[in-house]
Amino acid sequence: MIVFLVYSFKASLIEKIDVHEHVKNLEQAERILKIMDIFQIKKMVLLATPSITFGEKTDKFEKYDENAEELFRIKEKYPDRFLIFVTVDQFDKDAVEKLENYSKRGASGLKLYNGVIDSLGPINSSKMYEIYEKCRELNLPVLIHVESLNEIQREEFEQVLDDFPDLKFNCAHFCGAESNLELLSNLLDSHANLMTDMSPWSRVGGFAVNDSKKFRDFFIKYQDRILFGTDIVLDERWKFDLVIKEWFRCDSALLEKQSFSCYKERSRVLEGMNLPREILEKIYLKNAEKFLHIAI
Repeated sequence: MIVFLVYSFKASLIEKIDVHEHVKNLEQAERILKIMDIFQIKKMVLLATPSITFGEKTDKFEKYDENAEELFRIKEKYPDRFLIFVTVDQFDKDAVEKLENYSKRGASGLKLYNGVIDSLGPINSSKMYEIYEKCRELNLPVLIHVESLNEIQREEFEQVLDDFPDLKFNCAHFCGAESNLELLSNLLDSHANLMTDMSPWSRVGGFAVNDSKKFRDFFIKYQDRILFGTDIVLDERWKFDLVIKEWFRCDSALLEKQSFSCYKERSRVLEGMNLPREILEKIYLKNAEKFLHIAI
């Protein structure tokens, strides 16, 4: 029998944009929509997702186009609540054309998996440069997965950041540098077009509660560069809405509370960052509005 411990926490009244989420279909989007209302998440960015990310047994980058079509159906039904970031494979000869067509259909950005799926090739290839140039032309921000502790990936990515200074990038999951904030500081200080998101707990929150003062100082210093994201990867594996609510609650409590309890680490009371409201408003909302070129 599975038992969930529910802790008292009043959901923040600060409006939010969640910039990083994967859903498999309309049914899952409608489940999460109800929870978004509880936590004042006014908009959510849904990322076109390959089957491997949804836990299917494959080592290939596939079925992302099918998921993108499902996301467009979701957006058609709930146009004011969801934004779509599509994805492409640089080895697809039609990648640039696809990106342009997706933009015409209402896509708001591009999600790239190159840093996490080796078969997708380098971040700074000539074909990738054609894709970045099309994003620049269409004014589409880029969410990219880069493991910046990997020197090769970091050098490739920094070359792209330098060569496309007017293209906005969100390097997800603290750019893979959650264990080395000094490295992430150097990246942010060196590249004005770079932002990062705090998803998911395993990449950021789990580290932050073990050194809350260091992370609090980092969040305060880079309050204009950090985005709110959850990265739950919502599919049929999620059987209980309560767990999804707890995921959002833990992420919010990390930012808002001095101390809190969380189902993700049940054995202890956790130290939060207790950030000032004006900083929370940036991380939850204002930074995303700038990144996405929107206002709510």
